[in-house]
Amino acid sequence: MMRNHARNDRRGRTAARRGFTLVEMLVVVVILGLLSGMVLLALAGAGESAREARTRGQITKLNEFIMTRYESYRTRRTPRPTTGNPRQVATDRVDNIRALMMQEMPDRKTDLATDYTTLAAGQYSSTYARHQRAIIAFTGALSWTDAYDNYWTAENQHSECLYLILASISDGETSALDFLHDSEVGDTDEDGVPEVLDGWGNPIAFIRWPQGYLGFESSLQDIRVYDSFDPLKVYGRTGGIPNLYTDGAGATTADSFAHFNLMPLVVSPGKDGIFDIVGDDSSGTTADTERGITGNNGTGPIVYSSTSPVANPYAFTAAPFIGDNGSVGVGAVRADVNGDGYDNSVDNISNHYLIVGGNAP
Repeated sequence: MMRNHARNDRRGRTAARRGFTLVEMLVVVVILGLLSGMVLLALAGAGESAREARTRGQITKLNEFIMTRYESYRTRRTPRPTTGNPRQVATDRVDNIRALMMQEMPDRKTDLATDYTTLAAGQYSSTYARHQRAIIAFTGALSWTDAYDNYWTAENQHSECLYLILASISDGETSALDFLHDSEVGDTDEDGVPEVLDGWGNPIAFIRWPQGYLGFESSLQDIRVYDSFDPLKVYGRTGGIPNLYTDGAGATTADSFAHFNLMPLVVSPGKDGIFDIVGDDSSGTTADTERGITGNNGTGPIVYSSTSPVANPYAFTAAPFIGDNGSVGVGAVRADVNGDGYDNSVDNISNHYLIVGGNAP
């Protein structure tokens, strides 16, 4: 009897030890929660890194297409000159090349809305007409005027123009659009015109002549080097002497020129979706302001078809914007366009960084 009682007592104590106290269970729950949080943070970080890497790859790929088209203008034919004056011939060629760039590489609505007087009458690029037909088809408008006035919005025009350019670049039966994944094309402003999207689903902007994107923002543009599309330097001279590049405050930079070499800008706003650069504020929408790609201190867009000379890449408005580094004009980095108290340009990813020695922002 004593043995049976002892055995039962041991069994009772063993059964009691098999349970968990409330404190032990809480400790286990806390540990599991911490581990789960660490795993989720690691996955989120990996996701952000993947989106950034994907966007860098996109920008590099887009830069190859854009620069191939851009460089082709060095050997493009233009209307036959009507004068034997060598300087006038050189001037006409520069004007015609710039007008062709506007027609075939638009970066805003106004580039596709005006007859360019620098080209001979009726001398339109077939690509120019193709862009207009594409906008009509995308929007379902009755005509180009209807599409421009009533359907195509300016909110994401820089990205939509990039899509138009890619659609016009082809090699045989292969289009540049074939190199875009389905997730890299969207219509975030719902105007019917497709946009090129980055890894975060934000529109990637294209600026053909980013004359304000200078200094530490760019490794490509050097204001000490003349415009390579004007080899005879017919512009940027006064009395045969090159004009120095002057910023919006009237300060002159030594050894710099008013007509310096420009390189197209392809830029993602990064994970915050905000550019904080001067672009074109022709739409005047709240969405534009929030995305930080407004232009010229709110004074309106630069309409290159009405500049003097027509299609002047270095045209500024009457009150040009002075960037953080003293630069002016389209592409200038503005520390806080949307007024949220932060410089949202620090996470931008652009071709100006990526294609030179593997640089990164």
